[in-house]
Amino acid sequence: MRPVSLAIPDKDAHAFDAATLARIEEMSEQVRLAESALPDADTAMAVADGPIHARLPVHIRGSYLNLETRCLGDFFRSCCRRGRKPVFPARQSGRLQLRPLACR
Repeated sequence: MRPVSLAIPDKDAHAFDAATLARIEEMSEQVRLAESALPDADTAMAVADGPIHARLPVHIRGSYLNLETRCLGDFFRSCCRRGRKPVFPARQSGRLQLRPLACR
């Protein structure tokens, strides 16, 4: 027995008649209108402590396309007074400790 292969046309116009194509277009437009009338879903952003990485890429001016070479985890030393090192608990990222420095 020979294997049967089905060829699916690349375009709908090659598979359907004009009446069916018109109905598909009409239904697609109804879907687009219904989707655009829906309210935006509520969203929120949050952070959480996770694995601690010694080196992380820095996004220059916040752009994900413009990454600086990796910097050390002690980058926030520049936020502290001269001669003092920030003290971050070993099992935390330092995010909570950095907040007072960023909110001055």
